[in-house]
Formats: sequence, C-alpha cells, structure tokens
Amino acid sequence: MPLPCPRYLPPRKIALLGLDRELDIRRMNFKKVIFLDIDRVLHPDVCGPESNFCCLPNFCSMLRHVDPEHQIPVVISSIWRHYNTLPQMRDAFPPDIACQIVGVTPYMSPAEMEAVNDWDALGGEQAREKHRQREILLWMRNHAAGGQWLAIDDRPEYFFDDCPNLFVVPRSNRPGVGGITTDIAFELLARMNLFLYGEGTT
Repeated sequence: MPLPCPRYLPPRKIALLGLDRELDIRRMNFKKVIFLDIDRVLHPDVCGPESNFCCLPNFCSMLRHVDPEHQIPVVISSIWRHYNTLPQMRDAFPPDIACQIVGVTPYMSPAEMEAVNDWDALGGEQAREKHRQREILLWMRNHAAGGQWLAIDDRPEYFFDDCPNLFVVPRSNRPGVGGITTDIAFELLARMNLFLYGEGTT
C-alpha cells in the first residue's frame, strides 16, 4: 500500500516519472488522457489514513463502465507523486485499473520556470500561476501531442480560468465528507462519456 497521505509526512525527494516506459502501453490510446488528483477526490479532505482511497471504488466503477477495454491512460497529477513512487500509488488501485496508470505529471522548479522563453507554448502567462494545468500541458506535449485530456480535480484555482478540460469534484469542510461520492460519480460518468465518445476539448 502507498505511504500515508502527504499531509501527515515530512517532505521526501522522489524522482518524478513522466511516463513509465517499462509498462506495456502498446494497447493504450493516447488520443485521450485522464489526469487524476487524489486528495479530496479519492477520499475526503478531513480524514485519517484509514480512510485514504475510500472513494476509489466509485472512480474505478465509473472508469470500467466507460472504458471496459482499459485503453485510456491515467496520469497522477496529485501532490502524492512527490511522496510516493508510482508502484506505491498503483498498489492502492485494483490490478485492472492500476495497469492504466502510466505515469505522473512533471514538476517545474522556480529556476526552470524562469528559464522558459516562450510561455505561449505552455498556455500563456496564466501558466506561471496555474501550475497543475501547466504540468498537464507539459506532460501532453511530451507524451501525447495533439491528444485530448480531462482532469479530475478539486482545485479549479490550479487551472486556467473556465478551463473546459476540468471536472471539478466539489469540496466540503465537513469531516469525512467529500471526494467522488455516488452522486458525484454519476456526474463524472456523464462527463467521461462526453469526453470519450462525444466532442472532446483540446
């Protein structure tokens, strides 16, 4: 199982892996990519380590429904990627879903940000502040150029204003409440069907 939630841990340095080249990705369809957050998405915000991933069954059920052949790549965009290796995070998922988790989003240090000459390539000046979308755009440029993406996240402030590629999981300040509940899973299912089989966004 993965390490406890990052908020209970001191910082650790773990190399970020953009794409796991050792994973058999030949059957994957990189024309559509899902970027998945963890905190307040796969479990509520205020919960103990024993409740980590308590909403994961809802996400897995939805993903199996829309992608029974397990061809859609899933990339972890959560801060968990700084504290857990990719195999540790995969261990939290059922085997059939774990095999779809192909990597994690990159991190750009302040020095690397200052070295960027062409911010237009990363989405313009908003990319300086909206770090999660910038990281997603970097991943897509490196591994799925020209593809479409959908982010499942609870932090719209980490994305460009009115981002059409974002499914926002509502946040709650109540202990033990939040994440992809059954009701939210149905909303996400509709959005996923639109993303995969309707008109997507680039």
